Amino acid sequence: MVALAALAPFSVLRSEMPAWIAWPLAVVACVWGLWLSIREARRPNLQLTVDPQSGATVSGRPVHGFAIDWRGPLLFLSWSDAGGRRQRRSVWPDVLDARTRRELRLAASALDAVREGGPMAP
Repeated sequence: MVALAALAPFSVLRSEMPAWIAWPLAVVACVWGLWLSIREARRPNLQLTVDPQSGATVSGRPVHGFAIDWRGPLLFLSWSDAGGRRQRRSVWPDVLDARTRRELRLAASALDAVREGGPMAP
């Protein structure tokens, strides 16, 4: 993310924007990108546990409305914490190894099967 923040001013300066707008915008893009990367680096790591019977826990706390969304190699997690606030995390492919990703896929499919209910119509 730091690399993107460092490259942002170059992309702004290479655009066809007038120089009097491009230079301040390049500085703002760099500072904003660095601030975002520092904020993300300070965000605490989470420990995720998915159990089809008891539901999901994040860092040892039970959560509500836990959902996993796969979009190609990217993984998007969302849940509601005890205060009812919606939390979201994105997981890039290099964070989890192949074994852990497969284990998470299997646990997520089992969680969805439990959540769907029985085979009978109401």
